[in-house]
Amino acid sequence: MDALDWATQWEVADLSADQMPAEPIPPPQPYVDADEEAGAAYVESLALYEDAKRSYQHALDTALQAAQWITVRHPANDEAEARRTLAELRAVNAGNRLARNFVLVSAPARVWTVTE
Repeated sequence: MDALDWATQWEVADLSADQMPAEPIPPPQPYVDADEEAGAAYVESLALYEDAKRSYQHALDTALQAAQWITVRHPANDEAEARRTLAELRAVNAGNRLARNFVLVSAPARVWTVTE
């Protein structure tokens, strides 16, 4: 048994549904054999989507500035498992703006004492 308890720890933005801006949906691509008019409409829709995406990013920035951040801990069986989990969490959450500060943490192992 390890002399320490190990875990991964990170922060998650605590945003209610009304604080979270709606992410825009990209326009569907036209069929391969679509006419020029459909292609032009797609280009126009894509430009509108890019504008909506910029607005979404700005709204998300604003929401995250006001967000409460919750600390989350995921216990591991040992240091090696905690380090593997940390690497996986960092990789999976790369670019995720709703999670941040992924770290490895440890604490003295709990020792239970009979008191009665």
